[in-house]
Amino acid sequence: MMIDSFTDFDRALTEPLDNVRGYILIQNDKVVHEHYFPPYKAENKSHIWSCSKTFTATAVGICEDMRLLTVDDSVLDYFPEQKISACYNLRQLKIHHLLSMSTGQKIDPVGFDFFGKPFDLLPGSHFMYNSAASHMLSLIVQKITGQKLEDFLQSKLFEPLNFGDLYWRQDSNGATTGGWGLHLCLRDLAKLGQLYLNGGEYNGKRIVSREWIKKATRKHSRSNEFDPRPDWSQGYGYQLWRGQHNTYRADGRFGQYCIVIPDVNAVFALQSDSVEDMQAILNCVWEFILPQLSDH
Repeated sequence: MMIDSFTDFDRALTEPLDNVRGYILIQNDKVVHEHYFPPYKAENKSHIWSCSKTFTATAVGICEDMRLLTVDDSVLDYFPEQKISACYNLRQLKIHHLLSMSTGQKIDPVGFDFFGKPFDLLPGSHFMYNSAASHMLSLIVQKITGQKLEDFLQSKLFEPLNFGDLYWRQDSNGATTGGWGLHLCLRDLAKLGQLYLNGGEYNGKRIVSREWIKKATRKHSRSNEFDPRPDWSQGYGYQLWRGQHNTYRADGRFGQYCIVIPDVNAVFALQSDSVEDMQAILNCVWEFILPQLSDH
């Protein structure tokens, strides 16, 4: 399969949108096309915002493979100091609910104040995008491994995937921010998608189990079925959005994407700055990229 020209796609991206850095398309384990808009270059790192969440979830998957935890573990088992004042709903909270954004909270605990907002609903009954829940996953990984999330992933993920230099923000206590804060280059972001597309293997080496990949990428929460953006109403997995055309993706604020397209064995990753219309980028992918892909 060969795509002759990306001119229409480039024009569709850059005319209505500002500050698209670049994109990369991989199919059948080979780079089909990679392009950067000046002044950006391949080696430039970008804050991938909530794409960080998928790296955090991958760490949880590796921990489950190592039998250090299960997604059915009670969250309060890792934060026993919260048990005394915990309400019934909080006592039902499992790691699964953190992963699937179904904690039972109706008010977003912005930042790190996860336990500071009420648990009005039974966990699993309500979807609410919740970056504080992602940070809880980082804290759990740190508690069971004795390493910050970033350090744990250095040996378990970043080195096996041959990542370049990266940076990940920390909270005021020195813990890796599980919901955002990771800065890396586009090629490394695409490697995460390739890992998931290949069922948890990269260059023939098993990084995370195939069972975890299947579990993480299927729909666990209904997300917002009334969202006018069609790619935000397809459901939510484990720190991954389900999308149109049987796709799933990590995405982050201002236009960061790592889209896995299993039906055509492809990964499309893109980094941007200050893009507000996130659906517009996906519309361009579906209109100009997807029709040209085949499963040959």
